[in-house]
Amino acid sequence: MLAIVLVTPAAQTAGPLDAKVPHLTSSGADQNNPRHSHIGNYFIRVHVSGRSVNQLTITAPTNVQLSESITVTDPSGKPINASVILNGQTATLAFTQPVSPDTTLEIDLKNVETPFDPPTWFFSVSSQLSGLDKEIALGLARIQPRLRD
Repeated sequence: MLAIVLVTPAAQTAGPLDAKVPHLTSSGADQNNPRHSHIGNYFIRVHVSGRSVNQLTITAPTNVQLSESITVTDPSGKPINASVILNGQTATLAFTQPVSPDTTLEIDLKNVETPFDPPTWFFSVSSQLSGLDKEIALGLARIQPRLRD
């Protein structure tokens, strides 16, 4: 499994352990089956810090098709309830209850369809924080699919 970290400038300035804003901690891809290399399972991890998060928005790059098979869990694997709304290249995850600070979310994107040649993909991630009307960009999650040997 490949995991790469990208963080926003605010989180980068403060350092990932000191950031008082939600931020990306890692992202990656499970190894794809060479027979079906255009269908993969990806993950994005977000650490909630500072304020509670009401929703996350993930926008896939052009030519990448998200499926409705999106789940959110905490580090122990416990599900976090969220409704998933797909609109073209964008998935909006609206949480049933605001996610409290000091929580790490793992967003699993399953059955994602991509072109056959797997380059590196960049997924845009933003959040809606409690008490704010605007979405806040968290950054780009870099995902590089890998084929099994």
